[in-house]
Amino acid sequence: MRNLILGFLVFITTFLKGQSVDPETFPTVTSGLGSKYLYTNTGGEGKISIKTLMDSVDILDTATITYADFYTAITGGNLVVGKTYIIMDFQTVYDQMDFDNTGALKPTLVTKTGATEQIWVLALSNNQIASQAYSATYPNDKIQYDWTYNTTLVNSSPAKGRISERIDENNNRTDYDHREIKFIRYDDGAGNFTQINDSGRTSQEFLTFVQNFTGGVVKDNWLGDFYSVGALVGQEYANNVFHGGFIISNNTSALFYNNNFSGEVNNNTFNGSVYTNTFSGDVYNNTFGYVNNNTFSGEVYNNTFSGYVNNNTFSGYVNNNTFSGEVYNNTFSGNVSHNTFSGNVNTSTFTYTGNLQYVTIADVLQSKTIDDVTYPFLFNTDYKKEILQASNGSNYIRYFDGTNDVNTLIP
Repeated sequence: MRNLILGFLVFITTFLKGQSVDPETFPTVTSGLGSKYLYTNTGGEGKISIKTLMDSVDILDTATITYADFYTAITGGNLVVGKTYIIMDFQTVYDQMDFDNTGALKPTLVTKTGATEQIWVLALSNNQIASQAYSATYPNDKIQYDWTYNTTLVNSSPAKGRISERIDENNNRTDYDHREIKFIRYDDGAGNFTQINDSGRTSQEFLTFVQNFTGGVVKDNWLGDFYSVGALVGQEYANNVFHGGFIISNNTSALFYNNNFSGEVNNNTFNGSVYTNTFSGDVYNNTFGYVNNNTFSGEVYNNTFSGYVNNNTFSGYVNNNTFSGEVYNNTFSGNVSHNTFSGNVNTSTFTYTGNLQYVTIADVLQSKTIDDVTYPFLFNTDYKKEILQASNGSNYIRYFDGTNDVNTLIP
């Protein structure tokens, strides 16, 4: 039976890849298989999915090994080409990031160790392995394994390699082990553990996708390769936490880090530098460019922020807006919807109890206070208004009242 199965595997691999495969290079498994992957000696590319294999099968040429012995073998050029090495004692070891009240990384970090995970790697040469590996612990995950990571970045604690990419069974992708690495969040004073910087209150630690493996609908999220650029901002991991149970189809750039999401987050694209933001409501169908040090406390959806947006507080609903210019150091304390900010909007305060909607800010608006008492026509109205700058540098609000164009000075 074993020879019949191995012969079938060789036939299928040769048919699919057009390459000759020696069955003697398959790893050894002596138990029933279900939804597993087997690897050939074709550079890690000849991979066959085995859905159900009830018989006990011997797949030849494996070696169980500790990480320490594997490290000695690969650095000494003593791997056997085509052999599958089963690293029995792999654990994710990392220095848990913790930031002081100014946002600086604390000088002393705690080194954490995750659960044991059995990792299979294939030797391509006497000192090289395939980048793709196999997790016997999580057989439905796709992983890449970096064996060179033998000490942690900050504390130089002994490590056993690192998972440099994990695509879990729900198609969530990160460039680190998001099954094990946890990030600290402090109490914001209201019992919500959403604050990244040390607040002086109690803290808890969270996985990136908090409800990924506990019943939430968390799938198809692809986070960028922050690890490759982390040294530029002085930290090892991206430190993003999604608390919601409905996190679907979000994509980020590499410079997406130190963000906290407390609501539903789905169908968003984070293209530019997006960091140190707190999103406390539902966030979906948005495209974000350079966005940092902002607090969004309401629902945020169907927006495009493709410019420089930072140090703002949006406390109400923010929806169907386009911010394509510089928008910074502003406070919007009501609902913000159906607006276009294509000019420089900075150091302005918008205070109102209703809606700021159908407003276009096309020019520079700086250090102004806009309220619904002084400018009632700007709020809770469903016609178009423009805030623009005249040739003398003054700002005006312009709209059509049905008969005439009305221009109101903003002193």
